[in-house]
Amino acid sequence: MIQELVQKMVARAVDSKKYDVICLDNMSSLQNLVLENIDGRSKDGRQNYQKLQLWFRQLGMYLRNSGVTVLATAHQIDDGGSLGNGRFSPDMNDKTFNAFTSMFDFVGRIYKKDGSRWIDCDPEQG
Repeated sequence: MIQELVQKMVARAVDSKKYDVICLDNMSSLQNLVLENIDGRSKDGRQNYQKLQLWFRQLGMYLRNSGVTVLATAHQIDDGGSLGNGRFSPDMNDKTFNAFTSMFDFVGRIYKKDGSRWIDCDPEQG
């Protein structure tokens, strides 16, 4: 099960005390794998999303309490600014994204412009 594998690998990295930073690349795909693993276990599909959000919240809390710096990436979607609250957003279920990122001190958007890399410290405003 993907959840157990991720938890095991993250715990191994944290417990080893070898790393100051843990990077989780492509949380969008991880979300999809976890949801696929959960899918069908509940009579009501909404319960699957609740389980998904709970798992990501628990992962975020574990990482927050671990004392290591965490970098996590996700694919982005471009809504063209049509929602009025920023143009770009992570390609994740909003509640799942919030469940995971609510534990952290900083959430930003990394992008490249004119050959330089930038971090948008207020990605909700886009």
